[in-house]
Amino acid sequence: MAKLRGGQKANFTFDNRWVVPYCPALLREFRCHLNVEICATVKAIKYVVKYITKGSDMAAYQVRQEAASASASTTAPTVGQSAHGKMVDEIKDYLLGRYIGPMEAVNTILGFEVHSRYPPVIRLAVHLKDEQRVFFTRETAQAVAARPKDTTLTAFFDLCRQDEVARGLLYQEVPRHFTWDNRAHTWHRAGRGRETAALRRLFAAILTHGDPSDPPKLWREFSSDMAGDLLHQGYSTEAAESEVLRQLENFLETMGGSELPAYGLPKPRVEPDQTHRLTDCLPTNEEAVELQAKIPVCAVRQDSAFCSIGRRSKLAEILRNARIIVWDEAPMTHRKDLEIVDRSLRDLLRVEQPFGGALLVLAGDFRQLLAVVPGGTQANTIDACLTQSALWPHFQQHHLTRNLRLESDSDAKSYADFLMQVGNGELPEDEEGMVSLPSEILMPDDTTTEQLIRRVYPSFEPSPHRDQMFAERSILSPLNRTVDETNAACLALFPGDSRAYLSVDSIPNDDVAATNFPPELLNRLDPNGLPHHRLEL
Repeated sequence: MAKLRGGQKANFTFDNRWVVPYCPALLREFRCHLNVEICATVKAIKYVVKYITKGSDMAAYQVRQEAASASASTTAPTVGQSAHGKMVDEIKDYLLGRYIGPMEAVNTILGFEVHSRYPPVIRLAVHLKDEQRVFFTRETAQAVAARPKDTTLTAFFDLCRQDEVARGLLYQEVPRHFTWDNRAHTWHRAGRGRETAALRRLFAAILTHGDPSDPPKLWREFSSDMAGDLLHQGYSTEAAESEVLRQLENFLETMGGSELPAYGLPKPRVEPDQTHRLTDCLPTNEEAVELQAKIPVCAVRQDSAFCSIGRRSKLAEILRNARIIVWDEAPMTHRKDLEIVDRSLRDLLRVEQPFGGALLVLAGDFRQLLAVVPGGTQANTIDACLTQSALWPHFQQHHLTRNLRLESDSDAKSYADFLMQVGNGELPEDEEGMVSLPSEILMPDDTTTEQLIRRVYPSFEPSPHRDQMFAERSILSPLNRTVDETNAACLALFPGDSRAYLSVDSIPNDDVAATNFPPELLNRLDPNGLPHHRLEL
C-alpha cells in the first residue's frame, strides 16, 4: 500500500528499482546521508556535479502571436524551425539553458581542473566491412566515398600485415603497445619520447625549486634514463648526454634556475658554430636588467604566500647583488603583492628587515589609477592601496615637481595643469563627487560618431601627412562594441574599395570535432585578443 500526494492510497508493487543504494558502513561512520557510486556515463557526472546544486527550477518562455493562416499549421516544418513554425536558435537555447553550479564556479575562479580523465581511453571502432561512419560535406562526398579514412579497426588489419608484434595481439590489446595517430589514421609503435622529455623537465624543476643535496649523484644515476629517446634515435652516448644537458640549460633558464656548474653538473659540449652565440648572450656590467618578481597570481591573495624564486636561481643571485630595486607604477599594485615581495626578499637575503635590507624605490602617482579589486567597493580599493600596508611607514616620500616634456608645449601644459587640479581635488564637485570638464575639450551631446571621427581625423584622403596623423591620434572607448562601430565608420570614409577576409572556419583532420563545432558556431565566436571572423580592410 502506497500513500500518494493528497492523502490518497493505492496498491503499488515496489521492487529494488525504487530503493536508493546506500552503504551502512559509511552511514554509521559519518552519521549523514552518504553514498559512493561510479559515474559510468556523462549523465551521471552531470547529475552529481550540477543537478544536486541546481537550485530552483527555471523555465524560459516567450509570448508570441500565432500565425493567422491556418494552412501554415499543416505545412511540414523546415530545417531550423519547430513544429509551430518558430525559428530555433540552438546556440541561444544552449546558452540560456546552461547552468553553472557553485562547485564548478569555484573551481573555475580558483583555476582548479573542472574535469579530468584517467586513465586515457581510446575508443576502438567496431563495424562491418564498408559500414564505418564517415564525415563529409557536399564538396567532399565523392572523394570520401571513393577512399574513406581508415578507422582503428581497418588500420589494425593493415598493421597486422606489416608488424609481426601486432599479429600476436588481440584488437583490444593494441593500445597497450601502439598509439593511434588521429591525423594520419594509423597505428604507431608506442615510444618513450614523451616520458623522457617529461623526466628532463622534472629534473630541471628539482634543481630549481627542490634544492637537492647531491645533484651530481642524481645526474649519474638517471642520465641514461633522461637520454633514452635520444639513444633510440641513434645518438651516441656522448652526444645524447650533451643534448640532455643542453635541454636542461634551456629549462633552467625558463624556470629561473642557475647555470649547470652551480649544481655541480658538466656543461654541454659547445660546437664551433655555437661559440659566438654564447659570448653574445653575456651581459656587460653597464647593462640594466629587467626582472620579473614572479608574484603568484590568484583570485584570493594569501597572507603567507611567497614569490616562486629558487634560492639557486639566476634571479635570486641578481637580487642578492642588487644595489637598488625600482618598482615602476607601484600605486597600481595590491598591497599584499608588496608584502609578498617583502617576505620573499627576507627569505632570500636572510635578513629580518623590511625587504631583507634591500633599497626599494616605488615610483608612481597615487592620483592615477589605483589597484583594481574585481567586484569590490570603494572601501575594498582603499584597503588594497599601498598606504594601508604595514610596510608603508618604512618609506620616505620624495616629490618630482618639474615635467620636462611639457616645457615646450603650452597647450599640453595647460591640460596637464587641469589634470593636476583634478588629482589634487581642487575643482568643485557635485553631490555625486563629479567634476565639470572645460567646454573647450567637450563636444555637444548630439554629436554623431561620424562628426567625432571628422573632428579627430579631418581628412582620409591620401597625403604626405596622413599616416603621421593616424599614428599620433586615436579614439578611445570603454566598450569593444563601440570600438567596432567606430572602426567600421572610419573604414567607410577611406577612399577606394574595401576587401573582406574570412577566418578559417573548419577544423582539419578531426572529423569528430568538425561535427561538434560547426562553422556557424565558429563564425560567431569573438574571443579577446583575436580579430573577428570577417575582417574588412
